[in-house]
Amino acid sequence: MELIIKSPTIRVVSETQTKILVPYIVENESKELWYLIESKYTSYLTADVADAYVVGFLLYAMERNLNMKLEIPLSERLYFQLTKYLMPFLVSFNKHLHVINISANLVSKDYQAIHVGTGISCGVDSLSTIVYHGLEEKVEKNKIDTLTLLNTGYYGCSENNSENYRRYIQQSFDFAEKHHYNFLTVDSNLSNVMEYNFLSAHTYLTCSVLLLLQKYFSVYYYASGYTVNHFRVDFSDSANYDVFLLDCISTENLKFYSSCCVINRIGKIRMIAQYKDIFESLYVCTRGTVASNCSHCEKCVRTMLALDSMKMIEELKQRFNYSIFKKYRNRYLNYMLRHKGNNPFYKEAFDCYKKNKIKIPFLAYFSIMPCAFERREMLCSFMNSALGKWIRKKSFYRKFVSWIERIFKNYSRRN
Repeated sequence: MELIIKSPTIRVVSETQTKILVPYIVENESKELWYLIESKYTSYLTADVADAYVVGFLLYAMERNLNMKLEIPLSERLYFQLTKYLMPFLVSFNKHLHVINISANLVSKDYQAIHVGTGISCGVDSLSTIVYHGLEEKVEKNKIDTLTLLNTGYYGCSENNSENYRRYIQQSFDFAEKHHYNFLTVDSNLSNVMEYNFLSAHTYLTCSVLLLLQKYFSVYYYASGYTVNHFRVDFSDSANYDVFLLDCISTENLKFYSSCCVINRIGKIRMIAQYKDIFESLYVCTRGTVASNCSHCEKCVRTMLALDSMKMIEELKQRFNYSIFKKYRNRYLNYMLRHKGNNPFYKEAFDCYKKNKIKIPFLAYFSIMPCAFERREMLCSFMNSALGKWIRKKSFYRKFVSWIERIFKNYSRRN
Protein backbone atom coordinates (compact mmCIF):
# COMPACT_ATOMS: atom_id res chain seq x y z
CA MET A 1 0.00 0.00 0.00
CA GLU A 2 1.10 3.57 -0.53
CA LEU A 3 0.45 7.13 0.50
CA ILE A 4 0.43 9.48 -2.48
CA ILE A 5 1.14 13.14 -1.71
CA LYS A 6 0.05 15.38 -4.57
CA SER A 7 1.00 18.92 -5.55
CA PRO A 8 -0.37 21.55 -3.14
CA THR A 9 -2.47 24.55 -4.03
CA ILE A 10 -2.23 27.93 -2.34
CA ARG A 11 -5.51 29.74 -1.76
CA VAL A 12 -6.06 33.27 -0.46
CA VAL A 13 -8.70 32.98 2.28
CA SER A 14 -8.82 36.66 3.26
CA GLU A 15 -6.68 39.77 3.24
CA THR A 16 -4.74 38.41 6.19
CA GLN A 17 -4.80 34.62 5.72
CA THR A 18 -3.57 32.15 3.11
CA LYS A 19 -4.27 28.41 3.07
CA ILE A 20 -1.97 25.69 1.72
CA LEU A 21 -4.07 22.70 0.62
CA VAL A 22 -2.24 19.39 0.19
CA PRO A 23 -4.29 16.59 -1.42
CA TYR A 24 -3.22 13.05 -0.59
CA ILE A 25 -4.51 9.58 -1.38
CA VAL A 26 -4.41 6.71 1.08
CA GLU A 27 -6.09 3.33 0.49
CA ASN A 28 -7.75 4.78 -2.65
CA GLU A 29 -9.43 7.51 -0.60
CA SER A 30 -8.71 11.17 -1.37
CA LYS A 31 -8.15 13.45 1.62
CA GLU A 32 -6.71 16.88 2.31
CA LEU A 33 -4.11 18.30 4.65
CA TRP A 34 -4.06 22.06 5.19
CA TYR A 35 -2.00 24.80 6.78
CA LEU A 36 -3.35 28.30 7.47
CA ILE A 37 -0.74 31.06 7.51
CA GLU A 38 -0.65 34.85 7.71
CA SER A 39 -0.65 36.28 4.18
CA LYS A 40 2.36 38.51 4.81
CA TYR A 41 4.53 35.37 5.02
CA THR A 42 3.26 33.84 1.75
CA SER A 43 6.39 34.85 -0.18
CA TYR A 44 8.49 32.73 2.22
CA LEU A 45 6.58 29.50 1.56
CA THR A 46 8.41 26.44 0.28
CA ALA A 47 5.24 24.52 -0.42
CA ASP A 48 6.64 23.23 -3.74
CA VAL A 49 9.00 20.81 -1.94
CA ALA A 50 7.62 17.91 0.07
CA ASP A 51 9.79 18.31 3.20
CA ALA A 52 6.96 19.60 5.40
CA TYR A 53 4.48 16.91 4.35
CA VAL A 54 6.91 13.99 4.59
CA VAL A 55 7.94 14.90 8.14
CA GLY A 56 4.30 15.47 9.11
CA PHE A 57 3.17 12.13 7.67
CA LEU A 58 6.22 10.07 8.67
CA LEU A 59 4.87 8.32 11.79
CA TYR A 60 1.44 7.88 10.21
CA ALA A 61 2.96 6.13 7.19
CA MET A 62 5.47 4.06 9.18
CA GLU A 63 2.79 2.74 11.52
CA ARG A 64 0.54 1.71 8.62
CA ASN A 65 3.45 0.46 6.47
CA LEU A 66 2.54 2.89 3.68
CA ASN A 67 5.25 3.68 1.15
CA MET A 68 5.26 7.36 0.20
CA LYS A 69 4.98 8.45 -3.41
CA LEU A 70 5.57 12.17 -3.89
CA GLU A 71 4.47 14.24 -6.88
CA ILE A 72 6.77 17.08 -5.82
CA PRO A 73 10.51 16.94 -5.02
CA LEU A 74 12.07 16.24 -1.62
CA SER A 75 15.22 17.80 -0.16
CA GLU A 76 18.19 15.54 -0.68
CA ARG A 77 19.59 15.93 2.81
CA LEU A 78 16.24 15.20 4.45
CA TYR A 79 15.78 12.05 2.36
CA PHE A 80 19.28 10.85 3.30
CA GLN A 81 18.76 11.41 7.03
CA LEU A 82 15.29 9.87 7.12
CA THR A 83 16.25 6.71 5.24
CA LYS A 84 19.73 6.12 6.66
CA TYR A 85 19.26 7.21 10.27
CA LEU A 86 15.83 8.20 11.57
CA MET A 87 13.65 5.36 10.27
CA PRO A 88 16.14 2.61 11.27
CA PHE A 89 16.38 4.26 14.70
CA LEU A 90 12.60 4.39 15.18
CA VAL A 91 11.93 0.78 14.17
CA SER A 92 14.73 -0.43 16.44
CA PHE A 93 12.66 0.40 19.53
CA ASN A 94 9.07 0.53 18.29
CA LYS A 95 7.79 -2.77 16.94
CA HIS A 96 4.66 -1.10 15.55
CA LEU A 97 6.65 0.96 13.02
CA HIS A 98 8.06 -0.13 9.65
CA VAL A 99 10.81 1.20 7.40
CA ILE A 100 9.04 2.56 4.33
CA ASN A 101 10.13 3.55 0.83
CA ILE A 102 9.96 7.20 -0.17
CA SER A 103 9.70 7.70 -3.93
CA ALA A 104 10.55 11.25 -5.02
CA ASN A 105 12.82 13.40 -7.14
CA LEU A 106 15.57 14.77 -4.91
CA VAL A 107 16.68 18.41 -4.95
CA SER A 108 19.19 20.56 -3.10
CA LYS A 109 18.17 24.21 -3.02
CA ASP A 110 19.64 27.29 -1.38
CA TYR A 111 16.92 29.63 -0.14
CA GLN A 112 19.30 31.98 1.70
CA ALA A 113 16.94 32.50 4.63
CA ILE A 114 18.14 34.84 7.37
CA HIS A 115 15.63 34.65 10.24
CA VAL A 116 16.01 32.76 13.53
CA GLY A 117 13.00 31.61 15.53
CA THR A 118 11.59 29.78 18.51
CA GLY A 119 8.13 29.13 19.93
CA ILE A 120 6.49 31.39 22.50
CA SER A 121 4.15 29.69 24.97
CA CYS A 122 5.52 31.73 27.92
CA GLY A 123 6.44 28.48 29.68
CA VAL A 124 9.80 27.72 31.28
CA ASP A 125 11.28 26.09 28.18
CA SER A 126 10.26 28.81 25.73
CA LEU A 127 11.25 31.76 27.96
CA SER A 128 14.62 30.19 28.78
CA THR A 129 15.25 29.75 25.04
CA ILE A 130 14.45 33.42 24.44
CA VAL A 131 16.95 34.40 27.13
CA TYR A 132 19.65 31.91 26.10
CA HIS A 133 19.50 32.43 22.33
CA GLY A 134 17.96 35.90 22.30
CA LEU A 135 19.04 38.22 25.08
CA GLU A 136 22.32 36.41 25.79
CA GLU A 137 23.22 35.21 22.27
CA LYS A 138 26.55 36.63 21.03
CA VAL A 139 26.54 35.08 17.53
CA GLU A 140 24.36 37.46 15.53
CA LYS A 141 23.30 34.97 12.83
CA ASN A 142 22.04 32.62 15.56
CA LYS A 143 20.16 35.28 17.53
CA ILE A 144 16.38 34.95 17.77
CA ASP A 145 14.36 37.60 15.93
CA THR A 146 11.03 35.80 15.43
CA LEU A 147 8.63 34.12 17.86
CA THR A 148 6.00 31.63 16.76
CA LEU A 149 2.77 30.08 17.98
CA LEU A 150 2.17 27.00 15.86
CA ASN A 151 -1.06 25.12 16.39
CA THR A 152 -0.41 21.51 15.43
CA GLY A 153 -2.74 19.82 17.88
CA TYR A 154 -2.07 21.15 21.35
CA TYR A 155 -4.90 23.71 21.06
CA GLY A 156 -7.18 21.72 18.73
CA CYS A 157 -7.75 23.08 15.23
CA SER A 158 -10.20 25.55 13.71
CA GLU A 159 -12.32 22.64 12.48
CA ASN A 160 -12.89 21.90 16.17
CA ASN A 161 -13.58 25.54 17.17
CA SER A 162 -10.10 26.12 18.50
CA GLU A 163 -10.89 28.67 21.19
CA ASN A 164 -7.75 27.67 23.06
CA TYR A 165 -5.59 28.54 20.07
CA ARG A 166 -7.19 31.95 19.55
CA ARG A 167 -6.94 32.63 23.28
CA TYR A 168 -3.19 32.02 23.30
CA ILE A 169 -2.45 34.02 20.15
CA GLN A 170 -3.06 37.34 21.89
CA GLN A 171 -0.81 36.47 24.82
CA SER A 172 2.00 35.43 22.47
CA PHE A 173 1.53 38.44 20.20
CA ASP A 174 1.60 40.84 23.16
CA PHE A 175 4.85 39.31 24.43
CA ALA A 176 6.49 39.52 20.99
CA GLU A 177 5.40 43.13 20.52
CA LYS A 178 6.56 44.16 24.00
CA HIS A 179 10.01 42.65 23.49
CA HIS A 180 10.37 43.71 19.83
CA TYR A 181 10.26 40.33 18.07
CA ASN A 182 8.54 39.41 14.82
CA PHE A 183 5.53 37.17 15.42
CA LEU A 184 4.27 34.33 13.23
CA THR A 185 1.34 32.00 13.77
CA VAL A 186 0.16 28.97 11.77
CA ASP A 187 -2.88 26.71 12.21
CA SER A 188 -3.21 23.22 10.71
CA ASN A 189 -5.34 20.09 10.71
CA LEU A 190 -2.18 17.96 10.77
CA SER A 191 -2.87 16.34 14.14
CA ASN A 192 -6.36 15.30 12.99
CA VAL A 193 -4.82 13.70 9.91
CA MET A 194 -2.10 11.94 11.90
CA GLU A 195 -4.49 10.51 14.51
CA TYR A 196 -1.51 10.26 16.84
CA ASN A 197 -1.04 10.95 20.52
CA PHE A 198 0.22 14.54 20.62
CA LEU A 199 3.09 13.82 23.03
CA SER A 200 4.57 11.09 20.86
CA ALA A 201 4.41 13.24 17.71
CA HIS A 202 4.69 16.91 18.73
CA THR A 203 8.20 17.46 17.35
CA TYR A 204 7.26 16.01 13.95
CA LEU A 205 4.06 18.08 13.79
CA THR A 206 5.68 21.38 14.74
CA CYS A 207 8.68 20.94 12.45
CA SER A 208 6.34 20.04 9.59
CA VAL A 209 4.94 23.58 9.77
CA LEU A 210 8.40 25.15 9.98
CA LEU A 211 9.62 23.24 6.93
CA LEU A 212 7.00 25.16 4.94
CA LEU A 213 8.97 28.33 5.70
CA GLN A 214 12.52 27.49 4.63
CA LYS A 215 12.79 30.79 2.77
CA TYR A 216 12.23 32.55 6.10
CA PHE A 217 13.96 30.49 8.81
CA SER A 218 17.60 29.43 8.65
CA VAL A 219 17.72 28.39 12.32
CA TYR A 220 14.93 27.32 14.66
CA TYR A 221 15.28 26.49 18.34
CA TYR A 222 12.87 23.80 19.47
CA ALA A 223 12.51 24.25 23.23
CA SER A 224 13.77 21.10 24.92
CA GLY A 225 11.71 19.56 27.68
CA TYR A 226 14.60 17.51 29.07
CA THR A 227 18.37 17.77 29.26
CA VAL A 228 20.57 15.76 26.92
CA ASN A 229 21.45 13.59 29.94
CA HIS A 230 17.83 12.41 29.91
CA PHE A 231 18.08 11.08 26.33
CA ARG A 232 15.91 7.96 26.20
CA VAL A 233 14.78 5.58 23.52
CA ASP A 234 11.15 6.08 24.51
CA PHE A 235 8.39 6.62 21.95
CA SER A 236 5.84 7.99 24.45
CA ASP A 237 7.24 11.53 24.11
CA SER A 238 9.40 12.69 21.20
CA ALA A 239 11.14 15.08 23.62
CA ASN A 240 12.99 12.02 24.95
CA TYR A 241 15.06 11.82 21.76
CA ASP A 242 14.74 15.38 20.38
CA VAL A 243 18.51 15.92 20.21
CA PHE A 244 18.79 13.14 17.63
CA LEU A 245 15.43 13.68 15.92
CA LEU A 246 15.88 17.40 15.23
CA ASP A 247 19.18 16.84 13.46
CA CYS A 248 17.60 14.11 11.32
CA ILE A 249 14.80 16.39 10.10
CA SER A 250 16.99 19.44 9.44
CA THR A 251 17.60 20.32 5.78
CA GLU A 252 20.18 22.14 3.67
CA ASN A 253 18.38 25.38 4.53
CA LEU A 254 16.86 25.00 7.98
CA LYS A 255 18.80 23.81 11.02
CA PHE A 256 16.83 22.70 14.08
CA TYR A 257 18.37 22.79 17.56
CA SER A 258 17.12 21.29 20.81
CA SER A 259 17.56 24.51 22.75
CA CYS A 260 18.88 24.68 26.31
CA CYS A 261 19.27 20.89 26.35
CA VAL A 262 22.37 21.31 28.51
CA ILE A 263 20.47 23.24 31.22
CA ASN A 264 18.16 21.54 33.73
CA ARG A 265 14.80 22.98 34.77
CA ILE A 266 16.13 24.58 37.94
CA GLY A 267 18.81 26.31 35.87
CA LYS A 268 16.25 27.51 33.32
CA ILE A 269 14.00 29.03 35.98
CA ARG A 270 16.96 30.70 37.66
CA MET A 271 18.05 32.14 34.30
CA ILE A 272 14.58 33.51 33.52
CA ALA A 273 14.27 35.05 37.00
CA GLN A 274 17.34 37.21 36.30
CA TYR A 275 15.27 39.12 33.73
CA LYS A 276 12.30 40.60 35.60
CA ASP A 277 10.47 41.78 32.47
CA ILE A 278 10.68 38.25 31.05
CA PHE A 279 9.81 36.46 34.29
CA GLU A 280 6.63 38.50 34.73
CA SER A 281 5.24 36.71 31.65
CA LEU A 282 5.89 33.19 33.00
CA TYR A 283 2.82 31.05 32.33
CA VAL A 284 3.07 27.30 32.89
CA CYS A 285 -0.54 26.45 33.74
CA THR A 286 -2.61 23.74 32.08
CA ARG A 287 -5.88 24.77 33.77
CA GLY A 288 -6.08 28.50 34.42
CA THR A 289 -7.02 31.37 32.15
CA VAL A 290 -4.28 32.84 29.98
CA ALA A 291 -1.64 34.75 31.98
CA SER A 292 -3.00 33.43 35.29
CA ASN A 293 -1.35 30.37 36.85
CA CYS A 294 -3.88 28.28 38.81
CA SER A 295 -1.33 26.99 41.38
CA HIS A 296 -3.11 23.61 41.45
CA CYS A 297 -2.14 21.78 38.22
CA GLU A 298 0.94 19.58 37.94
CA LYS A 299 2.98 22.11 35.93
CA CYS A 300 2.20 24.86 38.42
CA VAL A 301 3.11 22.57 41.33
CA ARG A 302 6.50 21.57 39.96
CA THR A 303 7.36 25.18 39.08
CA MET A 304 6.35 26.46 42.54
CA LEU A 305 8.44 23.73 44.18
CA ALA A 306 11.42 24.68 42.02
CA LEU A 307 11.12 28.33 43.09
CA ASP A 308 10.64 27.32 46.73
CA SER A 309 13.72 25.09 46.59
CA MET A 310 15.79 28.06 45.36
CA LYS A 311 14.38 30.34 48.10
CA MET A 312 12.75 32.51 45.42
CA ILE A 313 9.63 33.26 47.45
CA GLU A 314 9.08 36.75 46.02
CA GLU A 315 9.21 35.35 42.49
CA LEU A 316 6.76 32.63 43.52
CA LYS A 317 4.38 35.27 44.89
CA GLN A 318 4.70 37.27 41.66
CA ARG A 319 3.45 34.53 39.33
CA PHE A 320 1.50 32.13 41.56
CA ASN A 321 -1.05 32.19 44.37
CA TYR A 322 1.21 31.99 47.40
CA SER A 323 -1.63 31.38 49.85
CA ILE A 324 -2.57 28.23 47.91
CA PHE A 325 1.05 27.09 47.91
CA LYS A 326 1.38 27.64 51.67
CA LYS A 327 -1.85 25.78 52.36
CA TYR A 328 -0.91 22.72 50.30
CA ARG A 329 2.89 22.85 50.54
CA ASN A 330 3.17 19.58 52.48
CA ARG A 331 0.92 17.86 49.96
CA TYR A 332 3.00 19.16 47.05
CA LEU A 333 6.22 18.17 48.80
CA ASN A 334 4.82 14.70 49.37
CA TYR A 335 4.11 14.41 45.65
CA MET A 336 7.72 15.41 44.97
CA LEU A 337 9.00 12.77 47.40
CA ARG A 338 6.87 10.09 45.74
CA HIS A 339 7.97 10.98 42.21
CA LYS A 340 11.60 12.08 42.51
CA GLY A 341 12.67 8.57 41.54
CA ASN A 342 10.95 8.58 38.14
CA ASN A 343 10.54 12.26 37.23
CA PRO A 344 13.67 14.37 36.62
CA PHE A 345 11.89 17.65 37.46
CA TYR A 346 11.06 16.50 40.99
CA LYS A 347 14.50 14.97 41.44
CA GLU A 348 16.03 18.36 40.57
CA ALA A 349 13.77 20.15 43.05
CA PHE A 350 14.51 17.61 45.79
CA ASP A 351 18.27 17.96 45.22
CA CYS A 352 17.92 21.75 45.29
CA TYR A 353 16.13 21.63 48.66
CA LYS A 354 19.03 19.57 50.01
CA LYS A 355 21.68 21.81 48.46
CA ASN A 356 20.10 24.94 49.95
CA LYS A 357 19.60 23.19 53.31
CA ILE A 358 15.85 23.70 53.29
CA LYS A 359 14.26 21.15 55.60
CA ILE A 360 11.27 19.23 54.35
CA PRO A 361 8.64 19.17 57.13
CA PHE A 362 8.10 15.84 58.87
CA LEU A 363 4.38 15.96 58.03
CA ALA A 364 5.15 16.16 54.30
CA TYR A 365 6.36 12.56 54.40
CA PHE A 366 2.96 11.40 55.67
CA SER A 367 0.56 13.59 53.69
CA ILE A 368 -1.94 11.06 52.35
CA MET A 369 -4.35 13.37 50.51
CA PRO A 370 -3.61 13.43 46.75
CA CYS A 371 -3.07 16.72 44.93
CA ALA A 372 -5.99 18.19 42.96
CA PHE A 373 -4.52 17.10 39.62
CA GLU A 374 -3.96 13.57 40.98
CA ARG A 375 -7.63 13.33 41.94
CA ARG A 376 -8.66 14.25 38.41
CA GLU A 377 -6.23 11.68 37.00
CA MET A 378 -7.61 9.02 39.33
CA LEU A 379 -11.18 9.83 38.30
CA CYS A 380 -10.30 9.81 34.59
CA SER A 381 -8.46 6.51 34.98
CA PHE A 382 -11.45 4.97 36.74
CA MET A 383 -13.90 6.25 34.13
CA ASN A 384 -11.79 4.60 31.41
CA SER A 385 -11.92 1.24 33.19
CA ALA A 386 -14.53 -1.40 32.33
CA LEU A 387 -16.69 -0.36 35.30
CA GLY A 388 -16.25 3.31 34.46
CA LYS A 389 -17.31 2.76 30.86
CA TRP A 390 -20.42 0.96 32.10
CA ILE A 391 -21.25 3.86 34.45
CA ARG A 392 -20.81 6.39 31.63
CA LYS A 393 -23.66 4.75 29.76
CA LYS A 394 -26.04 5.14 32.70
CA SER A 395 -28.38 8.05 33.38
CA PHE A 396 -26.80 8.67 36.80
CA TYR A 397 -23.31 9.25 35.27
CA ARG A 398 -23.14 13.01 35.86
CA LYS A 399 -24.51 12.70 39.40
CA PHE A 400 -21.92 10.01 40.14
CA VAL A 401 -19.03 12.20 38.94
CA SER A 402 -20.32 15.19 40.94
CA TRP A 403 -20.64 12.99 44.03
CA ILE A 404 -17.03 11.76 43.73
CA GLU A 405 -15.72 15.30 43.20
CA ARG A 406 -17.70 16.53 46.22
CA ILE A 407 -16.15 13.80 48.41
CA PHE A 408 -12.65 14.84 47.32
CA LYS A 409 -13.36 18.53 47.94
CA ASN A 410 -14.84 17.98 51.39
CA TYR A 411 -11.95 15.74 52.41
CA SER A 412 -9.49 18.29 51.05
CA ARG A 413 -10.97 21.09 53.17
CA ARG A 414 -10.53 19.02 56.33
CA ASN A 415 -6.94 18.18 55.46
